[in-house]
Amino acid sequence: MTRLDSISLTTPTDLIQDINFKKFTHSKVKTSKGVIKNNYILESSITGINKIIVNYDSDTVRINLSSKILGLDYPKGICIDTIEQVVTNINKSGIVLLPDFIKYSTLKSVDVKNDLKLSSPKNYIQSLNNLIAPNFTKAKYPSGITFNENIQRTPLRLTGYLKGYEMLKHKSFYKHYPTLLGVFDDVLRIETRLSKMATIRKYLKSTNLVDVLNFKNLNYNTLTKIIDNQTKIQSILNTTNMTNPQEKNFAHIFYLNDIYNGDFESIMRHIKSKLSKNTKATHQRKVVKYNLALINNSKNQDTMQNIKEMQEALLDG
Repeated sequence: MTRLDSISLTTPTDLIQDINFKKFTHSKVKTSKGVIKNNYILESSITGINKIIVNYDSDTVRINLSSKILGLDYPKGICIDTIEQVVTNINKSGIVLLPDFIKYSTLKSVDVKNDLKLSSPKNYIQSLNNLIAPNFTKAKYPSGITFNENIQRTPLRLTGYLKGYEMLKHKSFYKHYPTLLGVFDDVLRIETRLSKMATIRKYLKSTNLVDVLNFKNLNYNTLTKIIDNQTKIQSILNTTNMTNPQEKNFAHIFYLNDIYNGDFESIMRHIKSKLSKNTKATHQRKVVKYNLALINNSKNQDTMQNIKEMQEALLDG
């Protein structure tokens, strides 16, 4: 079952049952073609509803919301089990939509989440940091880590972070729901952001809200893509059985790993700078991936076990 943390969606204005225009601000927007469009914007006071925009000219209702709309059920996220509650709370905001609107909702962006209860989430973040992730740009920060896919059209972004630490920033939310205090202690949240319709369609096979809620294993698939077979490489550093060229390659990558703090793309740029302009670095890329895996897998003997444990927890989670 897919659980969503935040979504942006559109649905047709035909599915509006009632609307209280007193709660909406009217604005006119001029398009690049000079067409005037009338927007009715609701800045809701209901926690979790970020914005609702009604545009009769384009026949769309756009809704931006987070799973905080669920109140005490916030930990469950937006899913098949909670979608009726989401609809009920939207309909308290100043607009009433027909219950079937979710069947005709198109997702514009979405964050898919899994909450993993772990004994020491910080150790798992460090294990994620030991991944080479050759097709992603990796950035670690005090409470988490992000992986941004290195493609332009339909990039994924996976974030792993300490959910309990992040929730401390939302004191007003806890003030309304004090029983949720401590629920996210020792929780590592794994979250994939799909920020474009094309990306949603590519990885979730549909942009329809109901279809997406019935999808499985996005975060598992994303993490597996990031791992890129690294877990299959043994974590024992031993050059005894290496040939001279293999040992030289290993020593070279070991040195560059230290210089560039394990950043794959920086190491590749260094190596490419030594090659002729017409030389493709396909072989060098394979050498760097393999040797970085040997080096990083050996940094912490728990790294590969932690990664596998996260994969198992994400599967059908």
